[in-house]
Amino acid sequence: MTVRLVTDWVAQGLLDRPARRPKGRGKGSAKAVYGRNQRMLFLTLLDKRQQGAIHVRNLAQVPIFLWLYWGEDYVPVRQALRALTTWLGDSRSNRDRSRQAAESMLGLLDHPSATSAARRELKDVLAEIAYTGRLDRDRLQQAVVQVFEPPAVFGPLARALGHPGAPLTAGTVIRLIEARIAAATEVRSGRISAEFLTHCRQVHLAARSEYLTLLPSIADHDWGAARQLYADVLGPDAHQVWFDSCGTDLLTVIGLEMSSRKSTGA
Repeated sequence: MTVRLVTDWVAQGLLDRPARRPKGRGKGSAKAVYGRNQRMLFLTLLDKRQQGAIHVRNLAQVPIFLWLYWGEDYVPVRQALRALTTWLGDSRSNRDRSRQAAESMLGLLDHPSATSAARRELKDVLAEIAYTGRLDRDRLQQAVVQVFEPPAVFGPLARALGHPGAPLTAGTVIRLIEARIAAATEVRSGRISAEFLTHCRQVHLAARSEYLTLLPSIADHDWGAARQLYADVLGPDAHQVWFDSCGTDLLTVIGLEMSSRKSTGA
């Protein structure tokens, strides 16, 4: 551990700035120090790094998660915004990460009757979107429909997957992807304010609470292949899934709230 690394972690949002302490009576400031929660965060980051999370993007999930679910007493919003920017990174710097994200989304949408060519096209479209940040909506919609609801099986019918209270449809998937792309652009450009990010946190927590009220009916149902939709509450590694998705969840609600404000003129 070096002073330079701590300085870098502050710049990247892994840690907040230490608090200045006035000496009083015009005597200037004493050495700045961290409060208890930031010291515990520092130890957690060291522990995660020792466990193998050496990439700063993975470490950035820790302050994002703490701010999102534990609040500003643990991570202030200014730090959360820097951590989110770090977590996003530069999409063009890692094409492999874009392919991995596409594989994950494909696994969620796949239908047994989808053709290999349709799966390949959807994976290519998703990877290109993740890598460039640009979206061809018509191509994306066509690719999603061909895999999620193959015309040979569904014809003109629409497919819905999961709980009736929050079904996953082709339209939902496209809306979520659009929201994440729009949000990523705004975060990277520095156009997200602390006030708006705080609002998004409140929206997310309310939606999460509503989602958890569905848990009894979700747990009592045999979802088959759709069970992976609820890995964050039903899977053996539910807490890890919840942690791993915190960045994506926050990005999604940012994008959806941006879209909502744009449509209402707010």
